Amino acid sequence: MEQVVTSSVQPPKVTYQPMGDGKAFVMLRKNIKKVTETMYGENGEQTTEMWQYNEKQFYTKLSEKEVNEQFDSLYLTADVPTPSIAEQVSNISDVLDDVLDRMDELESKGE
Repeated sequence: MEQVVTSSVQPPKVTYQPMGDGKAFVMLRKNIKKVTETMYGENGEQTTEMWQYNEKQFYTKLSEKEVNEQFDSLYLTADVPTPSIAEQVSNISDVLDDVLDRMDELESKGE
């Protein structure tokens, strides 16, 4: 899931944290920009420069180099769930049914 994050520190585009089990925790950030935040308190109005960005987090078995090289595609797919085996089999079955139906149509037309 993409989050909009505000921080007082400029973040790196990619944070890669090896977990020790062959996986890594990754944070990808886009649209990193400085923003001015206005806060109201006992001392009145105060403005502060902050950093705002879009962030996606996930676990991966990819290397840090691969994550950096595939940044754009990973950002697009980071929150897309991997289909289960049952869903994959069902999808293949549906495609096969469509192909067989089309073959029957072509045979009946004499093509």
